[in-house]
Amino acid sequence: MKRILFFSLLLSLTIGVVVAQTPYERRNTFQGQAFFEDINIWVYTTDFARRFGMPTKWVDDSLRGAKALAFRVETVPYRDCGLGGGAENCSPFRRCMLDAFLESSVKLPWKDDRKYGRMNRDSVLSIERLWPQDPEEAKRRHAFGYGLANTLMTLFWSNRQGYKGIGPVLFERDVFGDLNFFSLQMACTTPPRSGAEILIQETGGQPTHTVIRDLHLITLPDSFTSRLFEEWRIKHDQARTSELHQSLERLKDAPVRAIDVPGSPADILQNRR
Repeated sequence: MKRILFFSLLLSLTIGVVVAQTPYERRNTFQGQAFFEDINIWVYTTDFARRFGMPTKWVDDSLRGAKALAFRVETVPYRDCGLGGGAENCSPFRRCMLDAFLESSVKLPWKDDRKYGRMNRDSVLSIERLWPQDPEEAKRRHAFGYGLANTLMTLFWSNRQGYKGIGPVLFERDVFGDLNFFSLQMACTTPPRSGAEILIQETGGQPTHTVIRDLHLITLPDSFTSRLFEEWRIKHDQARTSELHQSLERLKDAPVRAIDVPGSPADILQNRR
């Protein structure tokens, strides 16, 4: 009887744990079978979490100007080569991405009525290796995907003393009816730990891109940027370790050259005296 009660209690606790999981956790964590890992670092508002069944641990209502943000470091399936002047010196290419979900009511200067667009020069698709030699054709092909006309996006931090450019490589309008989605790419250099914001500005267009006015501001919570920085640091350290290993392997296989030293060690010591 005691054994039956014990297993009944254990079953109740197990069921309680499963029930307590959010829909996101049931889809993206181990449930006894294979699953696709979500490599994004998330932050979102309370209503976004409720709407999409997301865990409350990543809720931060100090997020302003967006309903949700997601950061990740992608390793694309090709390499940067020619490093240090050597054709065989290659390193995995990493891409730092920040996805933003903005309310559709945010007024932005769209180029046209297209609902979706992408611009991914870092893709392994063969078409991304083609560059039309006609300037007008190249302009049409490679200007596609930004979605916004005459805009400048900047990631600021430290009272706007630190900054880096950031720009959309993919957009989708009216996602789920009332959200605009942007996938933004930025340089994979050291990101901010706190006090970060993304400013979208209207410009006068090429060639000067003179700023005309501010359009929209996204304030990133410190709880998010601290986790973002830690994810970047881990990936950065892993990459440096891998690159150091490759460099040592190349040195191991390199031919050894003999160096002529005048005189014997004893002669050299004698001369130093």
